[in-house]
Amino acid sequence: MTRFTLIHGPIRSGKTFHSDKFRRHFHCHAAIDLDDLPKLHRKAQKDGLLLLTNLAPDIAEKRIREIVRDADIDIIDIKTARRAIGVSAAWEGAQ
Repeated sequence: MTRFTLIHGPIRSGKTFHSDKFRRHFHCHAAIDLDDLPKLHRKAQKDGLLLLTNLAPDIAEKRIREIVRDADIDIIDIKTARRAIGVSAAWEGAQ
């Protein structure tokens, strides 16, 4: 079974900015935007891929399963992910 870590949150919430720290913290070999998953299907077959998205988690999970049906997906919201790497849960522009 292929394992993914999915971090979801609003645009400009720090997903891409902190992607390398998230990748290391969650023991992932690469970080990509969920929209790039279909183009990188071979990379998707390797365990430990970090996926970043601003989609709702249920929609994002559905998209992943369209490509890798038996995926094991850890879904983490951006606030939790930010806290995990030691930065504020709030981001610039947060209301």
